[in-house]
Amino acid sequence: MVRTPYPTSRNHIAHMNCTDALKARAALSLAKSQAYQDAAAAPATLRAYAADFANSSVWCNTNGLVAMPATPEVVGAYLAAVGKGYATPTLRRRVTAIARACGVAGYPCASPRGERR
Repeated sequence: MVRTPYPTSRNHIAHMNCTDALKARAALSLAKSQAYQDAAAAPATLRAYAADFANSSVWCNTNGLVAMPATPEVVGAYLAAVGKGYATPTLRRRVTAIARACGVAGYPCASPRGERR
C-alpha cells in the first residue's frame, strides 16, 4: 500500500480545509490505484495472461497472422473466431493479456475498437 502524508479516513477528510481535503482524496485515490495494480500483477492473474496470450499466438500462427505487434484487425478476428461461448469478462481479459504482452515487448497495442494502449 502507498503511504501518503495525508490522513485517508473519510471522517478525517471531512473535517479538513478544502485544499487539504482535495489532496487527501487524491492521495487516497493513488493508494487505491496502486492496490489495483498490485492485484493485477498477482501470480494467478499473470498465469492467466500468459495462457491467454499463448492461445492467441497459437491461433495467429495457425491462421498465418502475426501475433505481435497486435493490430486491431487481428485481435478482433481472434476474438470473433474463439470468443463464442466465453463470458465478456474472459474476452476482456484476453484483450488485456495481448495488450500487456505487446507492452512488455515494447510494441504499442490497439484494441479491436481501434484505441491505442
